[in-house]
Amino acid sequence: MNRKGKFARVLYVLSLVIFIGIAVFGSYLLYAATDESTPQDPSSPSITDVITKSITPIKTPVNVLMMAAAIRGDGVILTDTIMVIHFDPVTCETKIISVLRDTQVFYEYSRKINEVYVMGGYQAAAETVSKLLGINIDYYVFTSAGMISDIVDELGGAWYDVPCRMKYSNWINLQKGYQRLNGNKVVQLLRFRHPDLNGNNSYAECPMYVTNDVQRAKTQQSFITAFVKQKAKPEYFNKMASVVKIVFDNTKTDLKLNTILRLLYNKTLISPDKITTYSINSVNSIYNGTLKDNTHDKVLSLDETNQLLSVDFATQGYLSKATLSDSLAYRGQIGASHKPSKNNSTPKPTKKPTSTPKPTGTQTSKPNNTPKPVVTSAPTEKPVPTNPPATEKPVATAEPT
Repeated sequence: MNRKGKFARVLYVLSLVIFIGIAVFGSYLLYAATDESTPQDPSSPSITDVITKSITPIKTPVNVLMMAAAIRGDGVILTDTIMVIHFDPVTCETKIISVLRDTQVFYEYSRKINEVYVMGGYQAAAETVSKLLGINIDYYVFTSAGMISDIVDELGGAWYDVPCRMKYSNWINLQKGYQRLNGNKVVQLLRFRHPDLNGNNSYAECPMYVTNDVQRAKTQQSFITAFVKQKAKPEYFNKMASVVKIVFDNTKTDLKLNTILRLLYNKTLISPDKITTYSINSVNSIYNGTLKDNTHDKVLSLDETNQLLSVDFATQGYLSKATLSDSLAYRGQIGASHKPSKNNSTPKPTKKPTSTPKPTGTQTSKPNNTPKPVVTSAPTEKPVPTNPPATEKPVATAEPT
């Protein structure tokens, strides 16, 4: 393989790592390699070790809970994008389940799932998703609201076929058709869930969005795949240091560098064609126990869903554990619960302070092969390491038409 081919392969892997979430923090390795002042994780191999020595691969699949923040108009942080990403390091097959933001769950009382992270942190979010779907979760990744926008702008925008005229209030305004989107417009695309509902023909220009969050999940998954394909080219390799800096500044995760390297030993097998996307099937925001296969455009039966969740999504469950029986009992609890009265003292999600800095990557110890007991309370996070100095951004290269 020539040098350009190698560069394209490295870029492709890093791009996929960033945008499907299974190894968001792995891209920090490139930053460490280009900045000698960055302290190395003592439990992780040095860049010399990575180049000159082999590592022990992890051959068991993992489930990563990926959450992306959205800031409501009143300042409250909600996780409007929630995905469970299943990655098999042997075959590099990737399966993604989107959990719709309005899905009802039980956390202190019945509430929308996008409120759980701000109420109880990553541990509560992982346990809630585990019980809802009846699967194990091994790791989590949380990204701030501005990361996708910053990355898209750094890489010169994104070409995408907007499926319909998107207009909502005074902050979403996209024309239909194939076009180059900047970071702000990509955020509009990914957050759009229905048009202004001010008439009988509100969905006339966007009929596919009558399913609201279901279609939004499909659009998010479609955009991720399209964007990775566009940027998996040698001309973007010189931008990776600045992209990695954006990821590092906007991500919290418990994935360690050593774990990332051990998962990606078969990285040459990674391909967008090996990604299958799903979303939960729900009625009035109540999950009914089945999934929709968005890649093949079909609804799975209950037996097919149970087979997928219990076999294809089977993992060690380092962060949280649940079975299909747990899911059935949990969904019964949701249906029997109700919100407390207004005078109830249960705390509500807090507003984001205007002076709060962006979240920075954290690394916490995690066993690599042996399952650990379920944690009943969120552990105290280790001090966040000082961020590497900002890398000068190179001049953006225009995407060829």
